[in-house]
Amino acid sequence: MGKGRRLGLRAKPGRVFAIVEAEKGGLFRSEDWGESWTKVNEENDLRQRAWYYTGVYADPRSADTVWVENVQLWRSLDGGKSFTAVPTPHGDHHDLWIDPDDPAHVLVGDDGGPT
Repeated sequence: MGKGRRLGLRAKPGRVFAIVEAEKGGLFRSEDWGESWTKVNEENDLRQRAWYYTGVYADPRSADTVWVENVQLWRSLDGGKSFTAVPTPHGDHHDLWIDPDDPAHVLVGDDGGPT
C-alpha cells in the first residue's frame, strides 16, 4: 500500500467527532471510540443544514484540527471548541478531502465544484 493510501491514519487514535442536529445538539467529541461523549461546541452555524449536508473531519496529523463543512467551511485548531470560517469561492460545502501525507492540501467540493 502506497504512503498516500494509509488507512486508519489518525493523529489521536480513539478520538472521534459527531455533529447532532437537535435542540440540545452540537459538536460532540469522544476520546474512547464513542463509548462516552462530551459536547465541545453548540454553535448553530456548524449544523444549520445537517438535514441536507454537514460533515466533520479530523485532521490526520493534528489531533486538535477539525474541519466542518456546511454552508461555510469551518476549521478549529482547539479540538472543536472554537471555529473560524475558511474563505472559499463558493458556498454549500458538500465534501472534503485532506491529504494524509500533507494536511495543508485540502480539496473541497462545494456548489462551484472542487476547490
